[in-house]
Amino acid sequence: MKVKYLLFFYITLFSAKSILAQEKLQFFPEKPLAGEELRFSYELEGSTLESSTSFQITAYLVEESGQYAKTIKWQRNGSKLHGVLSSRPNTKILFLKIQNQDGSIIDNNQDKGYSTFIYAKNDSDIQVGSLFWKGMAYYSYYRMLGLERDIELGMELMKKEFQEFPKSQSNPQYASIFGSAAARYQNKEALELVKGMADEFSKKRRSDKSLTTAYFLYGYLLDRESAAKLEKRILKKFPNGQLAKQELRRSFFQTGGDLDKMEQIFAKLERIVDPSKDSDIQMLSLMANQLALAYGKNEKWEKFDKYNKVTNDIEQIAETSHVIAMHLAGNGLDSKSKNLEAAAALCRNALEFKKSQLDNLNYYKPIHLTPSQWEEKLKDQYGMMADSYAMIQYKSGNFQEALKYSELSLQNLSVIAPDRYERHVTYLEKNGQSETAESLIAKLIQENKATPDMKKAYKRLFLANNTLESAYHKHIALLEKENLKAYQKELKEKMIDEPAPDFSLVNQKGETVKLSDLKGRVVVIDFWATWCKPCIGLFPSMQKLVDKYKEDDTVSFLFINTWENASDKKQLVNKFLSQNNYNFNVPLDLDAKVVESFGVQGIPAKFVIDARGHVRFFGMGFDGNSEDTIKELAAMIELVK
Repeated sequence: MKVKYLLFFYITLFSAKSILAQEKLQFFPEKPLAGEELRFSYELEGSTLESSTSFQITAYLVEESGQYAKTIKWQRNGSKLHGVLSSRPNTKILFLKIQNQDGSIIDNNQDKGYSTFIYAKNDSDIQVGSLFWKGMAYYSYYRMLGLERDIELGMELMKKEFQEFPKSQSNPQYASIFGSAAARYQNKEALELVKGMADEFSKKRRSDKSLTTAYFLYGYLLDRESAAKLEKRILKKFPNGQLAKQELRRSFFQTGGDLDKMEQIFAKLERIVDPSKDSDIQMLSLMANQLALAYGKNEKWEKFDKYNKVTNDIEQIAETSHVIAMHLAGNGLDSKSKNLEAAAALCRNALEFKKSQLDNLNYYKPIHLTPSQWEEKLKDQYGMMADSYAMIQYKSGNFQEALKYSELSLQNLSVIAPDRYERHVTYLEKNGQSETAESLIAKLIQENKATPDMKKAYKRLFLANNTLESAYHKHIALLEKENLKAYQKELKEKMIDEPAPDFSLVNQKGETVKLSDLKGRVVVIDFWATWCKPCIGLFPSMQKLVDKYKEDDTVSFLFINTWENASDKKQLVNKFLSQNNYNFNVPLDLDAKVVESFGVQGIPAKFVIDARGHVRFFGMGFDGNSEDTIKELAAMIELVK
């Protein structure tokens, strides 16, 4: 009774803490039903995501068959995010993970997760298995859910499942997982529970699955005598059963790479597998893939094709083809190759398969990944294979193809290892692009990503590519870049953070310009008038700044004309712009209400507004040094972006 009370207290205390922590996120209804719609509300104020403007919300629907990931659409209303989603008929528990758009900031309830049980229809109780799978979330697949691993909590939840729902103890899957965990962490109370389960499973003499489960549970308990007795009974009663298949699998991987023995064991397994059982097909496929890999490396193509046909996982075939290709190409630029022609064909096939997956993200997508997560993973895989193909093409003398695929590799990889940059530099040089190679290494040196070999290459390239004069200009450019960093550091101390007043004005072309429509962009506002000499004195330099960012859709410029004295202000402005060939976007503040809302006391007045719609910099007047003013504005824009 004492153990049971302490267990109850532990789980209850955790639940109470979770409820308090989950006040930021609420589910409606409180007891959502399986297969039906539920809503959630998340409070941004006071959270780590408070200053974010765009979000990723991912739901994980935990079921017996796996964890289904869904990207959830959201709406913002004041300081709250709202969303709607539906669980599936077999969902046991639902987790929500909330992060900003690039994933750099996450609120996951202090790594405990935001979650809700999914209730059975016409029943106020949680479903059988819900506690077990919540325990598994903290014990096993915590990384996917963004949780902190908590082994003790995970096992306590699994034990609570067996106490609340005794019939769960007769579930072979639950028992096997729990038995493995209990043995690994030598949880005394859990091991006692496993012993009872093993004894119960061993009594079910007509069930191959139950007896095999008991056999493995006795193994976890290190009860070799009971396991040995049970093994004889199982193999005698079920000579082609699960234990016999597992023994074949074990012996297959213990042959030491003897292909004849591996083929013999494979043939035995092939004769007894049940084609209606996924576990049997997967076991056979795994072994076939190992044989295909071995025969491919030995260039035994008939047998490679034979076992590839048995492998039921097309994605695994592509991965195997890539591994064999690298083996035949020598796994490096300077190593000896065995068969470059075959390596190129295999790697090309693997690349084409990855490209087909990228073109159709639902093709072979794992259920536990959202489309965006899957796309990111596929890009990394494609980038890795493109790097391999580039190496093969280079060693084959196809230097242009090598550079082409190396560039594709760099475009797709999320993390680029230094050796990949080293190869890319080699391909650039071979294609007569030594100056590009020099610039790339210079950038890597500045970012502290260059290897010693790259630094040696930079010295050689720099001396070959530069005269004394060009070296001087590059040095000056580098000094100016470092100066800009120091300048931006000073500017950061002047940054403010105040909501900009919204406005709606008509520009000189008759178009409506609304500040709130430009959220998501950096907006530079310049208040001016045609009679203001300092305003127009800076315009030639402002035109250069506008031209610099004309291809950048994250930056907008608004030259708001205000405080004009003419009767026809629009005509006056249009004439001025036409005479000076300025292509500015000029909203007309005809009644001077907008300039007043910004609290401007004199012009020119400039505001730099961030993507959230907050003023970050403000400046008034012009000291006549247009170069310094433009430099300052450009630095402000880059800081705010």
